[in-house]
Amino acid sequence: MVLETLRKLQGRRIDLLLLDLKMPNPDGMTILRTMANPVPIPVIILTAHGTIAPAVEAMKSGAYDFLEKRIHIDPFRLTIRRALDHARPQREHGYLLTQLQRQSTLLGNSDAMRQLRNLIAKAAAMPVTVLIEEESGTGKEPGGKSHPCGKSAGGRPVYRHELRGAP
Repeated sequence: MVLETLRKLQGRRIDLLLLDLKMPNPDGMTILRTMANPVPIPVIILTAHGTIAPAVEAMKSGAYDFLEKRIHIDPFRLTIRRALDHARPQREHGYLLTQLQRQSTLLGNSDAMRQLRNLIAKAAAMPVTVLIEEESGTGKEPGGKSHPCGKSAGGRPVYRHELRGAP
């Protein structure tokens, strides 16, 4: 049942998860413990049984907060707003990373593009600093970005440098 619940969550954009500590199979703590660590979205555990031990366990398992069900609406709204604000940088980072990876793709399947991809792969495997020098508009930026993480195998950076023609 836990795996089925988590499977339903995958592939969906969920900004916040409210879980009941004592809901029927699976309970909120079981779902929380089964989620990836760190928990990818803010999780607030609700309970009518507010004791210290489950609250500590929930927080250690990655919950954003642990609230009693006898809640007042304004503090509850504030907790939700803070949880969403806390998660915003992580969501934005994921979005920007996706956009960057899309921009970094070298397009084309010609012999020249295959040779370029092979050359980039060879450079990536070497523990050296890589410098890409070429005239403006020749594709240094996508070529350098196709290099894994912009670093060589030795963790050294890939530099892109534009050659300017003499006046």
